[in-house]
Amino acid sequence: MAPMNDLLQLPQNERLALAIASGDSLDDQSRDGALSVDHALCAEFGLG
Repeated sequence: MAPMNDLLQLPQNERLALAIASGDSLDDQSRDGALSVDHALCAEFGLG
């Protein structure tokens, strides 16, 4: 696994693709357990 510093050196579009793929790899239950986000923040991001 690449150290975080190496990942942060990737071009912006590659970092974005990794972030999206990471989020997409989680089911709803896993996502809810991994990220504690309150209802106001979810609404702000349009997540429900």
